[in-house]
Order: sequence, then C-alpha cells, then structure tokens
Amino acid sequence: MDNWQLMVSPNGQSNSLSINQSAYISITESNNTSETTYKLKEQGNGVYFIIIEGEVEINENVLQKRDAVGVWNIIESVDILFKGNSKLLAIEVPMN
Repeated sequence: MDNWQLMVSPNGQSNSLSINQSAYISITESNNTSETTYKLKEQGNGVYFIIIEGEVEINENVLQKRDAVGVWNIIESVDILFKGNSKLLAIEVPMN
C-alpha cells in the first residue's frame, strides 16, 4: 500500500500547497491492518510522524492517537505497520 497524499512541498508538486521551506507534509490512512512505506523526498532529511487516529508501528515503536516519533538517519524509506483503522501525518525536514 502506498497511498501517501502530499499536502505541502517546497515547489507545489502533485498539486500540493507551495511553501518557502525545504519541508514536505504528507498524510495517509488505512481501514485495516496493513503495511506502507514512507519514501524520503530528499536524501538526508528526517521525518516526524504524528498519529492522528488509530495505532501504528514505526521502527519497533507502537504508537497510538496523538503519539509522535521522529526518525532520522534514513537511507531512503521507513516501513510502517497499521494496526487497524489509522490516520498518519508525516512532516519531512532537513536534518542539517
């Protein structure tokens, strides 16, 4: 499953809102137990994941509604396990 919707980006790609920052904001959701992968938009960035609804597992951390986790030193992607109906926000920013 790869249904990330890009909402905000530095250049307005994929009909997203354009901002004057090197940041990307994306959202995804699942209606069942499933897996997805978040792929970095730019090498060297980190991602802050915020669980809006439900429960997900990211890097062996089980997170629930209103929990968040930062992930950095990513080679190119992050694997995510949805544990039922869930909604997840990703904020990708430079780490340097």
